[in-house]
Amino acid sequence: MHSRSSRRDLILATLSVVSLAAPSVAKGGPMIKIEGVVTNSAGKPQAGVTVAVDRSGAPSTVTDGFGAYRLEIAGGPPIGQLSYSHSNFDYAVVESISGEINQSISKVLYGRGEKRVASAMVDTLGAYEQLLVALIQSEQAERRQRIAVYRREKWLEAVNALPADGAGASAWLDSRKKSLSIELARQMG
Repeated sequence: MHSRSSRRDLILATLSVVSLAAPSVAKGGPMIKIEGVVTNSAGKPQAGVTVAVDRSGAPSTVTDGFGAYRLEIAGGPPIGQLSYSHSNFDYAVVESISGEINQSISKVLYGRGEKRVASAMVDTLGAYEQLLVALIQSEQAERRQRIAVYRREKWLEAVNALPADGAGASAWLDSRKKSLSIELARQMG
């Protein structure tokens, strides 16, 4: 027959093991873990890329020397997108993040002014268009902050440096790039 003290110790030990094995849970649900690798268009890992979650109060991180990153985000509303930024590369996003608890999301970044296939150009323009929409929709104080960041990151210059092809479907992309550049410059005043 076990004494009360030994039963209590057994219960506490069991609870400790269970709590170590249980997934971490934040207010609103389990923690979402996202990890991945960021490379350039040649497949080389990129260090120093800021990876941020599009959700108020969510953490951001910077890729290590192997281009790897890891984020832990509190459960709650869906994550709209991850953004990737670095002064030597075009801004990039990954949209429609799944609700899975553990995710692996890797991203290829293109150098500013670097030629790319049409589908990559569509992705790049879409990312910059999202920056423009965020600027247009922001309140005055946030707008000033965004403009300061956009200027510091030289995103208007990055849009203007996107390579132009001028042939076939690329003519449409060139037109989209020009419209984006004009509106971004107008909004930044």
